Amino acid sequence: MPHAESWPESLWWFVYYPADRKTVIDSYLENYARGKKIPEDFRDELITCLRDLSQIQNLKEWKKPRTKRYWTIPAYAFARGLKRYTLMKWLRELEKIAKEIYPERAEAYGRRAKALTEGDKDTMRLKCSEGIDIQDIAKEFRITPAQVARICRAEMETRQLRNAAAREAK
Repeated sequence: MPHAESWPESLWWFVYYPADRKTVIDSYLENYARGKKIPEDFRDELITCLRDLSQIQNLKEWKKPRTKRYWTIPAYAFARGLKRYTLMKWLRELEKIAKEIYPERAEAYGRRAKALTEGDKDTMRLKCSEGIDIQDIAKEFRITPAQVARICRAEMETRQLRNAAAREAK
């Protein structure tokens, strides 16, 4: 999918803390160079990538009017002629540096720190069987809706069968 509903999670430091962007980028460039010469336009290219990935894009020429989405990392790399894995590596290293410099902020915006327990999965299954939206469950447990769907597959199938039976009864 070329576009997503929100910006990549690894850019929390870029989106929420614009005053500290320079510190993270400068630290990355120092580590990236490691005695090598950095191309003159690399800093500008990196900042452009970060800005494009974190800003909403207007897709009216491709999709329905007024449709706005964010770039996914692989689609952005393909569209700009960059190597996908190189761009992903840049973003991983930038996030790692941001976590080292600002550990207290990383906890608030970082990804799920611990694995899901069986209790968490049972709670998700119960909520799904009660009819709570998968998107809401995903936000609560800080995972993707696809992961919730995999965990709650049986409950979703049961709910679909119940809905089909109710439609037939009418």
